[in-house]
Amino acid sequence: MLTVGGPLGLALLVTAHGRAMRSARENLPTGMGEADGERFALAEGINGAFQLGSVFAVIGPAVAVFAVRARPRPPADTGRGGWHKRAVCLGRSPASPKTDSALPRLTRPDGAGCGDVPSILARSQSTQESSMVPRSASVNEELRRRSRERLLQATVDLVDERGFDGTTLADIADRAGAARGLVSYYFPGKRPMFQSAVHRLMHRTLQAALEREPRTDDGRELLARAIDAVLGLTVDHPVVMRAHMAGILQAEGFVQCAEQQRLAELLRETMVRYGSDDVDSDYPLLRALMMGAVFAILLPGAGMPLTSLRDELFQRFGLDTSYAAPPGGEPARRNAS
Repeated sequence: MLTVGGPLGLALLVTAHGRAMRSARENLPTGMGEADGERFALAEGINGAFQLGSVFAVIGPAVAVFAVRARPRPPADTGRGGWHKRAVCLGRSPASPKTDSALPRLTRPDGAGCGDVPSILARSQSTQESSMVPRSASVNEELRRRSRERLLQATVDLVDERGFDGTTLADIADRAGAARGLVSYYFPGKRPMFQSAVHRLMHRTLQAALEREPRTDDGRELLARAIDAVLGLTVDHPVVMRAHMAGILQAEGFVQCAEQQRLAELLRETMVRYGSDDVDSDYPLLRALMMGAVFAILLPGAGMPLTSLRDELFQRFGLDTSYAAPPGGEPARRNAS
């Protein structure tokens, strides 16, 4: 591996390219026309550049890295059928005329055939054109969604490990494998980003609880599963949930993000399936009662037992304690009665 300055590296590549083209023009295969000879020389020029370095990258203020491959120069042309040339199987030329079918085929040093010059160049042009096709809007949207998901997951993981104050936006970007600027593109700051991450975590946890096997259409059991999912999340991620509760008490309150809206829709739907006659009133009440239970569990030095809070919530909504899965325990079976 050879490391050189950007301008010098570029000069070396150009020089190698020119020397290889001159050598190719001087040793054209017998029977090759002027136009095809020029294309062949171009291919040899590119091959010569690749001999000097197959990778050219500019890093920082212009640092180039070359992977050097040593290859012996081909022997001089010994006549039709006896010559041997290396060819890079790429090019930039349009399809060649019908007379190209009479041209000799090229081989690599290992003896494997590359094909005749026109077919090499035509394949190369097709590959280049296909690689230049722009991505569709749906593909771009999916890539953005995945980038955002990685950032949100990294946020929860790091706050779980280091706490909210011990986690920086740079840490999150590094953990997610994203550029620092991408964080600022999606989120206005660390606090809104963290709230979105927790809302995503709550939504995914709640959805998994509602859809776990054995599935049910019983609205009361679904509400019991929802309550246990939120309480269980508090027990499993106390650092994250404590930082979340502290954040929503600030002036900004709830962040109106897509994750928060999905969580709200899922809880509202659960209340509908539970049989609520007034979802607009019962949903905010359910949310407030569950938030109160989370605060009571996390309150330092004065936390209440989880089982007592669970029993109170179940009693408030008329749920059987045999429903769902008590946090920290195995899923309970419904009573046969």
